Amino acid sequence: MPGLGLVRWVAEWGWGKQQDHSDRRERLESNSAISSDHADIADRMVEMLTWLSRPGLPTVLFVEDLHDADPLLLEVLRRLADGGSAILLVTTGWPGHLHDARPGQPPS
Repeated sequence: MPGLGLVRWVAEWGWGKQQDHSDRRERLESNSAISSDHADIADRMVEMLTWLSRPGLPTVLFVEDLHDADPLLLEVLRRLADGGSAILLVTTGWPGHLHDARPGQPPS
């Protein structure tokens, strides 16, 4: 039958749009709190950066205003420093602010 492929494609497209719309509505109407667990983000960042780094050709990371770093960034930097990857970290910070900041706590 001519045109049957087009009819099938339109039906699949419409079904997919309906599923997307239904999933979106369900997510918007949910009452669950947004999770602030970023452990998986830190794991993926460390994994990607160690994968990119090669001996003799380090991956260069530039972190501006390190004294304003959030706990997630500090955890990633700590894990990269503890690892054996070839990573060059270049940072900036205001004089005195790095000493005022508590480890793992952003300065007030």
